[in-house]
Amino acid sequence: MSIPKEINSTLGERLKAIRLSNNFSTNKFADILGIAQSAITKIENGQSEPSTKTITSLIEKFGIDPLWLLTGTTKTKIESPTAMQIAEIADKLPEKSRQRILDLTRRELMLEEMLRDQQMKKAASD
Repeated sequence: MSIPKEINSTLGERLKAIRLSNNFSTNKFADILGIAQSAITKIENGQSEPSTKTITSLIEKFGIDPLWLLTGTTKTKIESPTAMQIAEIADKLPEKSRQRILDLTRRELMLEEMLRDQQMKKAASD
């Protein structure tokens, strides 16, 4: 998702980012969450706060980190500058592209682990 990572983003801005990253209109998003379209608009514009039910729906239906949704922060801290750059670029891509990157990264990790295992076995046999 192209979701803002700034701590000072509002809950409404984060809700809008979720909606836009899924290419939903306010009507479609409201239908999915079971609330009125006008409620979405008011939340996104900071004129009202989402109900507990709406927050729960966002977390469950979209796999959103509750801490991030409520505060704009996450528990995850990326230490590597390269990993941070990858995350920033991935945030700008559509979900399908991010999934491909994740799949590729998992394959790369698996290959690295296999190579490391082979090197350890070889070192042990020498």
